[in-house]
Amino acid sequence: GGNGGTILRHGPWAPAGAAILAAAAFALAMALRQGEREEHYEVTGVEMLTHAARREGWPALSPDGRFMVYVAEDAATSSGNLVLRAMADGEELQLTDTPEFEIAPAFSPAGDQLAFARLTNPNTPGEQRPCEFYVRAFPRGADRRVGACEVSQFIERVSWTHDGGLVYSEPAQSGGPARIVRLDIATGERAVLAPPPAE
Repeated sequence: GGNGGTILRHGPWAPAGAAILAAAAFALAMALRQGEREEHYEVTGVEMLTHAARREGWPALSPDGRFMVYVAEDAATSSGNLVLRAMADGEELQLTDTPEFEIAPAFSPAGDQLAFARLTNPNTPGEQRPCEFYVRAFPRGADRRVGACEVSQFIERVSWTHDGGLVYSEPAQSGGPARIVRLDIATGERAVLAPPPAE
C-alpha cells in the first residue's frame, strides 16, 4: 500500500507453521519439566551438631575446630544464652546465664578469647538500650564490657581484626542502610569503616 504502513501477506503455510511452532514449544516445555523431575541432589558429609526443641543459632567455630559456641534461646524467659559444644564428643556447657539476649559470638584469631553482643531482652519492662559488647577469656573467663553500639539495639555479626579490635554491622537508627563499625576494645572508641550512602 501507499500509505506508509506495512503489509503482510499470509500464505497457506501460516496456520500450519503456527501449529508446528506451538507443538515445538509444548514439547520443549514438557522436556524441561521432565528433566526437572529426574534431577536429584545428594548431600553427603552432613552431620547434625545440635537438635533440640529450642531455637539455636549464630554458630561460631573455634579456629582449631574443636569447639562451637552458639546461642540457645530459653522459651520461658525469651532470653538467649551462649552454649559451648565440644565437637569431639558433643558435650554441652552453658557459658552465660542472664535474663538478656547474647548474640553473635566470635572467637579471636588465636582462639583464646570470645567476643559477643548483649541485647536488652525485648520482653523486659523498661527502656531498650543500645547493644553492648563483651569479651571473655575462653571459655570461662569473666565477662568484660568493652564497648557499645551507638544507637542500635541489634547487630548483624561480629568479627575480630588482626590487631585485636572488633568489627560489626550496625543498622541505622532511622531504619536506613546499615554501616560497618570498628570497635577498639582497649578504649571503647568506634570508627565507621563503611558508611552507608547519603540517601
